[in-house]
Amino acid sequence: MELAALICKSQEAIAAFFTFCKQQATDMLSEHVTLLWSLGIILRMRRDMTAAQMDEAIASVLASEVAGA
Repeated sequence: MELAALICKSQEAIAAFFTFCKQQATDMLSEHVTLLWSLGIILRMRRDMTAAQMDEAIASVLASEVAGA
C-alpha cells in the first residue's frame, strides 16, 4: 500500500493500480498455467527440490507440452 501511494494520489487511484496489477499478473501467468500446476504437484510430492531438480522438472513439463501439441 505504501509503495502504491508513491505513484498514486488517491485511494481510488491505488485501487485502480491494484486492479491493473492483478490483471497483468493473471495475463502473464495464464500463459504458463500447465507448467505452474505441474510444478505445484511435483513440489507437493517431493516437498523439497534443488534448483537443478526444478530446472529438470520444468524442462520435462515443457517437453511434454511440445510433444502433446
